[in-house]
Amino acid sequence: VNGAEVGIESIMLGVITSIGGFLFGYDTGQISSMLLFTDFRNRFATGPRDEDGIKTWVSIIQSLMVSLMSIGTLIGALSGAYTADWWGRRKSLTFGVCIFITGNIIQITAMDTWVHMMMGRFVAGLGVGN
Repeated sequence: VNGAEVGIESIMLGVITSIGGFLFGYDTGQISSMLLFTDFRNRFATGPRDEDGIKTWVSIIQSLMVSLMSIGTLIGALSGAYTADWWGRRKSLTFGVCIFITGNIIQITAMDTWVHMMMGRFVAGLGVGN
């Protein structure tokens, strides 16, 4: 600030924070395009098959698939102040990262059920919000 030296720790903190913001935006936005993939639709969509034999989305399931991460983020943000008060900012941030990683593991292991994928997105959202 106003000519003060910027150390490597400050630069790395800014870079890591920027990467965190990128990952949140990517994880939130990438699901919309995945809903169109044939394999993803055949695994998780619950509607009838179209003329090409590919399952279609029921609109409420499709909407929840996209929005559950944001709902989890809201709940995580509301609870984040309490965890920061109890454990401090660093431990609270570490806790949030662990929850986010757990949510992503749940999403990765979802093979055939939309509920499994949605719960992974919700848990990842809890971690992001925290």
